[in-house]
Amino acid sequence: MDHKHHYVPQFYLRSWAQSSQLSVANLETGARFKRAVLRTAMEFGFYAVPRNPDDPEVLEKLFRDLEARAAAVFALVEAGVWPLDDDSRETLALFVIVQALRGPDQRQLMKDLQKAITARETAHVAQIGAGAWIEKRLGLRLPPDQAERVWAEVAREKEPYVVIDAEFHFEQVARLAEMALPHVLSRRWTLVRFDGPALFTSDLPVSVDDPDRPNASSGLITARAITYPMSRQSALILEHRMPARSDGGVGDAHADQLDRRVIGGRDEQRYLNDRTSCSAHAELLSHPNDADLIPARFIRARASTKTSTLHTERVDYENDRA
Repeated sequence: MDHKHHYVPQFYLRSWAQSSQLSVANLETGARFKRAVLRTAMEFGFYAVPRNPDDPEVLEKLFRDLEARAAAVFALVEAGVWPLDDDSRETLALFVIVQALRGPDQRQLMKDLQKAITARETAHVAQIGAGAWIEKRLGLRLPPDQAERVWAEVAREKEPYVVIDAEFHFEQVARLAEMALPHVLSRRWTLVRFDGPALFTSDLPVSVDDPDRPNASSGLITARAITYPMSRQSALILEHRMPARSDGGVGDAHADQLDRRVIGGRDEQRYLNDRTSCSAHAELLSHPNDADLIPARFIRARASTKTSTLHTERVDYENDRA
């Protein structure tokens, strides 16, 4: 039996819960309702690896380990610790990166890219022939009949050569996280604290989208800012990518040169909530007492064609597959 796998951690969602219930606004239908944390931002068996006979839950357990370490950092921040020490800062950075990459939107993106690349290469083969394509891409010279069989194997659609499943998704998350981590660590981190409940979150809480640039594609590396609501009253803004110092690197400089704490007002509240709404996959989530923080304009204003939030990573993935 498949287990519930949360792509947004339960410890995080509980920050917006009352009696284990969240207020949900569906961005596709406009419906508003309450739902249990246990049934929010999850899919059955999403990270399962059936091919692993010893432990099909191995990937889910790896995510849980990171979540447990991140939860301890969240507790520090809520207790007033800021700036963070280097280890806690790196844990939180990795958690934010993984959160941006681990959801169903990214797996669907990979599948869509696979189809697009196959269609593009199929058109190319129709022009130059399977033999020429294989020689160009793989450096092999094959007889025409063998080349056709190899191409048919590579291009098959019903059972693609590369299966984009939980294991493949996890491998991409690990690879891209390693690539993005130094860039996220080198940003200026601002912790915004509000005097009272001011923020909602979503099923994709890490935002690299700019609402004032709706057609721009951004990524964890290229975004002007990365925002992440941590609770109803606090959020991270990671901005202005800074070069690492030659005499010691990012870690030596962050405490007094990069990281700061500010008191949030209406401008910060609107900025953060606008970005959360812009980047959400399908649902905005709030504390039941804060449901009116999500006005109808957030639902109506969704663009008819929403670009991916991970442009740099998408290009990198496509180059690998080409």
